[in-house]
Amino acid sequence: MSKTTDLSRRSLRRDQILEFRLAPLPEPPPEMMKLPGVARWWEQMVLMRRRDTEALYALINNLQVNVPPVPD
Repeated sequence: MSKTTDLSRRSLRRDQILEFRLAPLPEPPPEMMKLPGVARWWEQMVLMRRRDTEALYALINNLQVNVPPVPD
């Protein structure tokens, strides 16, 4: 395992690509969607997932913009 000082010296290169593979949000069964309040709850879950995904993408974009160039 690396020391904290070793980890602090690591930096991203501008040409590095970050790839995140998010697991799909599983669809509830149709019987469950018929229960009272489940459809509204599911809509909220989908909106939360979309918001979290957009926040992750914004974080990645901010990291890519703020990474200084690596000296030669």
